[in-house]
Amino acid sequence: MLSPRIRLYSTVFTILTLGLLSTPLQAQDVQSSPTTRYGYGLPAHATPTIWRGMGGVGIALSNPKAINFTNPAAFASTDSLSFLMDVATSMHFGQYRDATADKPSLQGGLDYLALQFPVYGDRVAVSMGLIPSFYTGYGMVSTQGVEGDSEEVKYVQNFTGRGSFQTAYLGIGAELVRNLYIGVSAKYLFGSETHSWTLVPNFSQLTQSMETHRLRISSLQAEAGLQYRLLLPSRSKDPSTATRDRIVLGATYSPGLPLDPEATLIVNRNVNSQTRPDIENKNLVLETSTPHTIGVGLAWVRPTKYAVSADLKTSLWSRVPNIFAGDGLQLRDSYYAAAGFQILPDPYSSNYGRMITYSGGLNFSTSYYEVAPIGQMKYIGASVGVGLPILLYGLERNSALNLSLEYKHGLADKASGFSSDMLRLTLGFAFNETWFRKLKIY
Repeated sequence: MLSPRIRLYSTVFTILTLGLLSTPLQAQDVQSSPTTRYGYGLPAHATPTIWRGMGGVGIALSNPKAINFTNPAAFASTDSLSFLMDVATSMHFGQYRDATADKPSLQGGLDYLALQFPVYGDRVAVSMGLIPSFYTGYGMVSTQGVEGDSEEVKYVQNFTGRGSFQTAYLGIGAELVRNLYIGVSAKYLFGSETHSWTLVPNFSQLTQSMETHRLRISSLQAEAGLQYRLLLPSRSKDPSTATRDRIVLGATYSPGLPLDPEATLIVNRNVNSQTRPDIENKNLVLETSTPHTIGVGLAWVRPTKYAVSADLKTSLWSRVPNIFAGDGLQLRDSYYAAAGFQILPDPYSSNYGRMITYSGGLNFSTSYYEVAPIGQMKYIGASVGVGLPILLYGLERNSALNLSLEYKHGLADKASGFSSDMLRLTLGFAFNETWFRKLKIY
């Protein structure tokens, strides 16, 4: 049963948070890059804000005050009293350039929303949420002339794309035996993306053409994970496990499951005409699958001091039926590697500066496709982050405001001259309250 004080703070915090983010929730486009024109768009590589500053690691990490949706096994690292909510929003700035153009962009929106609560003491917990999977967002313009035309008739081509794919998950994590944690998540991948092409001549008497391609996805997916903690000998007279150093090994696996996207093609070859439109509409159901994805992580944690961690994840896209082959795109296995450190807070300190979490890290990734103009993209990134505890008088649990700043440089595999620089600021609220304490009557 909840005390009136806890209910009041919880309700006010929830209403304010969701109210501030209700508009971005309707459009999760926080990327704007010409590379999102290909395939499903740009992978999100979503991680909780508290660890995003560590380069985006998370497979071997856990925290009773944080929700780690990168590994379902981490859900079990909770206590029997806490209700957790984590919501984050991002602002993204990008600079994209090639041999002929240099384009900036600025976008923003909701990043993720996650909830977690215990169901069996401090051994079993349930988590649910909404996290991003792929983003699409670009706009390009080019002008071409008609070869051999003396009046220099020109056509302006406009290419635009927008959309996103999200994953809603419901997971459970449990401590199977001492220091061994396992977890599974049922996931629902959904969303849509739209790509449009418009051909506009500089003479009104000429025909204007337009093509629109839409791709919709609605599919069930799954993920399993484990974490094993190896406790090292105590460095002090306190033999409790809370003060002992630990080495944590984590692993995740997502099987390749069927994926049947719905594709719609709309072509209008005579946009200017209202009496003789030439419109073609096609609907197709494509047969493909998601890739097998394997991830491993290793962490060394010294409580109230620091933590270092590294992740390696690969998605076997080359084994997936290629529905984009007609666009000249080849699927390739993708890799994501990250490493980082975190200076952990001292929860018993009276100095606010020592209660702050500080993070830093690096990451490297490759795109899941190869296309003729740019080849297979490679990305190198760096990030920093801080976790600021929110100290409210009378509350025994501290919520936190987490911030991370990420920089990522993208480089084409081929000598096309294309490169990108991306800067993303993420603001996350980690809400932590004792919703499940039994009230005593004296």
